This record gives sequence, structure tokens and C-alpha cells, in this order.
Amino acid sequence: MKVKNKFIYQGMARITCVMLFALLVMPAASAWSAEVGWQKVIDDGFNIGDRDPTNWRNCDKICTGCDPLQPAKCATTCRKEFFCAGPWRSYPWPDGEIVGGAYLYLSTYGASQPLHPSQVRKGWALWQWEVQTSGVYKVEVMYRPTHNRSPDADYYIMALKQLGVLDGMTPQKNIEINQRYTGPLSSSGWLTLGSFSYYKGQVAAVGLWAHDDTYSDEADAVRWTLLEKLSDPVQALPGANLLLIGPGQTK
Repeated sequence: MKVKNKFIYQGMARITCVMLFALLVMPAASAWSAEVGWQKVIDDGFNIGDRDPTNWRNCDKICTGCDPLQPAKCATTCRKEFFCAGPWRSYPWPDGEIVGGAYLYLSTYGASQPLHPSQVRKGWALWQWEVQTSGVYKVEVMYRPTHNRSPDADYYIMALKQLGVLDGMTPQKNIEINQRYTGPLSSSGWLTLGSFSYYKGQVAAVGLWAHDDTYSDEADAVRWTLLEKLSDPVQALPGANLLLIGPGQTK
């Protein structure tokens, strides 16, 4: 019995040595990495067919218990690529002119009657994703201008420590976009907010904060395009808001 066990142990030792040798000499499988030109598009996720029946509690279908006056503050951390809070109603529009066949806009109405003044057109939306390839990304937003949209929609460019967590994040600067016909877009399309450096391990995010006035902001989609690849950081970077300097510039 002892002799048999001896051969078993010797055999296991040989197998272990072979496996260790293979791990040392064989090249490690390379992690996926995006190439220049790669795009990440996040839509609001709604179309006219799957909206809330009353069409004003659409955000509750994504994550519940979110405070319309406190961005990303929900009952539990929301890790969805898009989530929101407030009376966002969906409106159908041809796919191709906007993303996904519908967009969201802040309304003055609740289920069947006007909202309380403290709730009228108060809300926010957040688009977010985990960066796998360090690089400089062009950031664009999609919306359809109309005469009754917000003249000063507040967009924020951010890099978060983790999905759905804005704690300790104080935006250094935001950019205001006139979403009406008198703004930078005369018809539906993509508008460039700027180019920014993101690193692997960060969460790229764009926030639309619409709780400081009673204008009707619109939320549809955000697109990130990789313009230049950068080296990965030696160690994990803390989340930090990225300061918007201007189109085509980075910080």
C-alpha cells in the first residue's frame, strides 16, 4: 500500500511540475483591448412599446427608490448603463434620427394630473460604463431639438470609482447645451462635448442634471469614440471628474 501511494504521489508531482512549466513558458492570453475608432453607445433604453402605461414613471423600470433631486441616489446602488429619476416621459421618433426609436423628456405631468411645483420637470439621467481600454475618447450626446426644450441642459463629464457611485464627486465644471432650435443643433444629431482621457478600471460617465429649473430637458444617448490609446496606469486610479476644456482638447 505504501509503495502504491509512493507512485501516486510521484505521478502527481510530475503533473504539477509540467503544469507550472507550461504556465511559465506559454504566453498569457492577452486581455481584450479596443482599437482606435471603437465606439461605445448607451441609449436611454426606452421605446414607445415598453414604456410605463402612465408614461411618467419610466425610470422606476430601471432602478427603484431614486431621488429626483440627488443624482445617482437610489435605494440600492444602480449598476445599469443608463438610469434616471424624475417624471421622464418617452416620445417616439424615427430610429436613425435618434437612437432606439424614442427619447425621454421631463414633463410637468404625473399619472393624470399636474405634478406638485416641487416635482415639475425635476430629475436627472446618467450614462455609465466600465473602461477596458485606456485612451482619449471623444464624448458626444444625441438629442432632438424642439422649441420647448431646455435652453441650458447641464451635462457633466465624469470618471467614477465604480458604477453608480457619485459619493465624494464634486464636478469641477459642467457644460450647458441649448437643446432648442436656437442651439448648436437645428435637427436631431450628435453634439461633441469634448475629448477626454479615461483609464482602464475607471467608469466613464455622463450626467444630465435637470433639477435646478423647470425647463424640459431631453435625454437620449451618449457615444464615446476611442481616438488614441494610452498606457494603462501602474496602479488603479481613483475616480475623478474630468475637467472639460473644449472640443478636441484633453486634460
